[in-house]
Amino acid sequence: MDFDYNVRGNLGLGNPINTILQNRGISNTGAFLNPSKKNMENAHLLDNIDLAVDLFLNHMNNSTTVTVLQDCDCDGITSAALIILYINEHFPKIKVDYIIHNGKEHGLDSKTMSKIISSMPDLLIIPDAGSNDLRELKKLKQLGIDVIVLDHHDKSKKTARLQSIYHLDDFNAFGVIVNNQFSTNVKDKSMTGVGIVYKFCLVIDERLGTNTANKYLDLVALGMIADICDLTQLQTRYLVLEGIKQIQEATNENKFISELVKSQAFVLHNKVTILGIGWYIAPLINSLIRLGTPDDKQILMKAFLNDTSKVVMKIRGKGEQEISIQECARRLCEKYKRTQKKLTEDYTNILIAQVDEYDLNSYPVICCKASDDFTNTFTGLIANKLKSLYQKPSLVLRENENILVGSARGFEESRIKDIKSFCQKSKLFKLVEGHPNACGVHIKIDKISEFYEYLAKQETDNKLHYDVDAKFTNSTLNATWINLISEYSEVWGNNIAEPVFAIELTFTISDSNFKLIGADKTTIKILYQNIEIIKFKTTEAEYKNIKCLGSDIKFIIIGKFSINEFRGNKTPQIVVENWQYEVSKSKSKFRF
Repeated sequence: MDFDYNVRGNLGLGNPINTILQNRGISNTGAFLNPSKKNMENAHLLDNIDLAVDLFLNHMNNSTTVTVLQDCDCDGITSAALIILYINEHFPKIKVDYIIHNGKEHGLDSKTMSKIISSMPDLLIIPDAGSNDLRELKKLKQLGIDVIVLDHHDKSKKTARLQSIYHLDDFNAFGVIVNNQFSTNVKDKSMTGVGIVYKFCLVIDERLGTNTANKYLDLVALGMIADICDLTQLQTRYLVLEGIKQIQEATNENKFISELVKSQAFVLHNKVTILGIGWYIAPLINSLIRLGTPDDKQILMKAFLNDTSKVVMKIRGKGEQEISIQECARRLCEKYKRTQKKLTEDYTNILIAQVDEYDLNSYPVICCKASDDFTNTFTGLIANKLKSLYQKPSLVLRENENILVGSARGFEESRIKDIKSFCQKSKLFKLVEGHPNACGVHIKIDKISEFYEYLAKQETDNKLHYDVDAKFTNSTLNATWINLISEYSEVWGNNIAEPVFAIELTFTISDSNFKLIGADKTTIKILYQNIEIIKFKTTEAEYKNIKCLGSDIKFIIIGKFSINEFRGNKTPQIVVENWQYEVSKSKSKFRF
């Protein structure tokens, strides 16, 4: 697809990182690059947190029964693990039970309510969920079960209606709710569930005169990165970087996180970063949560709880082996990740046929309907695949009782920069919730034709539009720039996008510097001076097309800078996001 680009600014002669961060709306770059403990907000600014700690300690001191509800995502399991580990350390006589959702449910669904009512705990702790479950909280209150909610989700429209119906001025009528979104004195709204649990434990530490909560910053970092928290907020950024530091230095407490990082050392380049956790660690956990059996989910939870038991597992090429529960959980995660990849590819191929049959690519947004046999937890993954394939925003919907329910994924290089706002502005959706370019949607079946009409009216030019941080040419590109910018690899991730550059180069290609590599021949590697230019996911046809142009070629590249480390050697690299090429109208200049 054709593209153009806009250069955001000039990197200048100083440290380019300042300009790159300013391009992302970061004004105080010094504070952003070096967040510290002074950026922490007082935990007591959270509404009801002292009331929640009072209730918690009352139950701990009276040896009552406690149940923790684990929500079904990475933030949910790290939140649950943190509070259970904290209780185990300080109150070892308290037996903590936990409930794990069988599917992708959230909060107090009907099956979970049945389990709670069956066991009748004295105290129920709900991390990363529960704020919008007023009906269920009311029922638990009537049954005499105390509930502490440690959450970060916004108040839903349904909750606002119920608040009016129940004449609630105080949300604590049915349980003690600690939620940063509901707390008017809290400025940093970016903390996710595990962050709220951490703050809760900080206040307990104050009461007990201990410093235990900070031992679990590895869980905090993993959960908040996985939940795509806003890392422009200095408090959140500080906690995430402190957790990453613990993991990198192998001083972290969680054995399972260490097991995962060790297994992914090659793709992580032996360096733990925000991007690395988001791309390689969190997806492994989510694949098991998405596809795992109840027994496998129990193993995952035990692994997070630093369980020391051994399990016997059949390992390919070795037969049955006795291994730690952490290794077992890691191997299960890897198995489900492979299964997930295969299923996603199969489902995507079915929808590609649908796109072709109904010419859905003619619209500025790909909108597909998945059949009932599609696993409902896969709509986001498939939408991601489709947006990458067609290079435009994508929606994948499934029918559920006259409502089409699914996921929307944005493609920032298209004209539509924010798919969430785009769907909301159509005024056709019953629900649009989530992040600007990754959200859940509900639309009535009888409204979907109107949505296609809405799409047909949108302006489109079938061209990608890139905002780049700088432009480099033959005269300005060198390894020093790449090395300098690559030193800041730990900065990027979540809503702080990696730097992207436009590189316009004219040079001579030959068999010695232009190659198609890889076992499946899907990578083009070009050696330009002492810099490698790498284009992944290419084809032999594209390779031959470029060779057919002749020897002197002009490349217009949209790419990212990195350092390739192999056998102790470090090579500056440009990883191609997109490119255009043509026969050069001028000969390459001679260089020694």
